[in-house]
Amino acid sequence: ASAGEVLNFFRGQREQQLVLSLTLVIWSEVIAGQIAMRRWNEQREVKLKLENNLKELHDKTWHLKIDTKKGKA
Repeated sequence: ASAGEVLNFFRGQREQQLVLSLTLVIWSEVIAGQIAMRRWNEQREVKLKLENNLKELHDKTWHLKIDTKKGKA
């Protein structure tokens, strides 16, 4: 094998390593983004559920506040 062939072989190997490294970096960023989005969605669902529970409680007990102000409770 000539020096040029050996150089081309190693250059090809290095290019493959760089492409693989870049692919892994992009893949890990995509996965991290998906995890962050899933976590954000879960937190949003919990927030909405808590807000709905608070509204239900408020709707069920609003009359107690009025009665308390009138001194009936």
